[in-house]
Amino acid sequence: MKIISQAPTRIGLIGGGTDVDPFASQYGGEVISLAISLYHRVTLVPREDRNIFIENLGEVRQLSLDKPFPGYGEDKKFDLVYAILNNFKKHLPTGFNLYDRFEGNHSAGLGSSGAAAVAIIGAFNQWLALNLTKKEIALLAWEMETKELKWISGKQDQLAAVFGGVNLMTFGKNNNFSVKGINLNAQVKLELNRWLVLCFTGGSRHSSEMQKQLKKGMSEKNKIKALLDLKSATAEFHRFLLQKKWLKLGGILNKSWQNKKRSNPAATNNRLDSLYDLARQQGALGGKVMGAGGEGHMFFFCPPEKQKQLISALEAEGVQIINFNLDEVGLQVTKIEHENNFHPVLIREKFTPKKNWAVFLDRDGVINKETHLLYQLKDFEFIPGSIQAIKLLNMADIPVIVYHNASVVARGLCDEDQVQKLHRYMLEKLGEKSAYIDALFYCPHHPTAFNPDYISQCSWRKPDSGMIVRASEMFNLDLNKSYVVGDNGRDILMGKKENVFTILVKTGHAGKDPLYPGHPDETCQDLLAAVKFILKHK
Repeated sequence: MKIISQAPTRIGLIGGGTDVDPFASQYGGEVISLAISLYHRVTLVPREDRNIFIENLGEVRQLSLDKPFPGYGEDKKFDLVYAILNNFKKHLPTGFNLYDRFEGNHSAGLGSSGAAAVAIIGAFNQWLALNLTKKEIALLAWEMETKELKWISGKQDQLAAVFGGVNLMTFGKNNNFSVKGINLNAQVKLELNRWLVLCFTGGSRHSSEMQKQLKKGMSEKNKIKALLDLKSATAEFHRFLLQKKWLKLGGILNKSWQNKKRSNPAATNNRLDSLYDLARQQGALGGKVMGAGGEGHMFFFCPPEKQKQLISALEAEGVQIINFNLDEVGLQVTKIEHENNFHPVLIREKFTPKKNWAVFLDRDGVINKETHLLYQLKDFEFIPGSIQAIKLLNMADIPVIVYHNASVVARGLCDEDQVQKLHRYMLEKLGEKSAYIDALFYCPHHPTAFNPDYISQCSWRKPDSGMIVRASEMFNLDLNKSYVVGDNGRDILMGKKENVFTILVKTGHAGKDPLYPGHPDETCQDLLAAVKFILKHK
């Protein structure tokens, strides 16, 4: 079983900051927020033991249900995850694997921590059958940040993540809040999307630190006045949005940006002010820095016919344009009870093993030069000596079987046809030198795939050993007599699981993957040296 949970991030169009206490409790806050198609996606896979494996934005932690989790502040990048785990710990029947991915390249200002918390809580809610409503999930996600971790945050990020769409949100005393969807027809939504230009200015920061500056100013009359003006502008923005008065919306946004800077001067800096002025010169009517500000994302409200010149000017300043669509669903959680993973296997015509053992070769970094996420023919290049090495195995009648993880498919970089096209190219080039691969196995799956058809904690994906086990079944091979040659700790761990003799080569990754350290039986300079070792010791 696996559970897939995804939650959108957001663009806070207007009113941001008024949802933060103590202003929200004293004066009431109002925000119009737009959920967008940059998602936090979480995959939760229950285990049969008490161990916990967490991959969070590219970093890995391993825990146990039988030991205390790290204290808050000891491992800051995982604080939010630990807070959520502590909340659910008493309900957990077993350990689990948890994978958290963000689909954007950068997250500052998009409400990503709120979206991440919502997605993680949504996954546990499904697994543990807690029946939390969307509002309850949003409130719990907010409490994890504000009450458990003492971060300063409003609630709009979590609410946008659970509900999606375009919403008018109001905030009051005692954590009271409401979310009212703004009813726009499909054409108006499309037009709104067309007027918005989202970009990443660079840098990163923790929004809580920026919100501290905002909170400090909530006792100063001029800053309270700015927040009150922000709040009152929300109703005007709402009215003109329903009336499709785009030029007036731009003017409101421009004025609101000035009020945001008055309410919290730390929200901007010289670079952001310069980019805003540049955007205005190129036709933008308004806009603002996203979230708490300081660094990260900005959006501009610009007539579609002027956006080409705007984008060119921004890119010339090193700004990255971010494409997005409106998200109208919010939190989505799917439970998959059974998986039917299909794996195509390429077998050389008339291949019949002449030995009851084989040499298993990783592809990237062993046969061809390591190129991160290889999927294009132009990037394929043989490592010197690798063709000769395969030919030596052929001459000795030793089966040559290639395996590799093809996560490029799961990541959405290409489809399986492109992977197989690359395989055919490799085999043709080998054949021109009278070198042959007898069988080729690959796994296109990944536990946090961007392509939902390929999300799987698949037993074929190394360091699991499904590929070589299936090869042994198909060709009646004795794995205890066989060899695995790889450049990565994943290869070594895969071989060790089946008691295969493992050889690490110093090409490619050369065993330097920090997530999967391996201890090979032998280390060789490259594939040719490894084959000579095998022929000498077989």
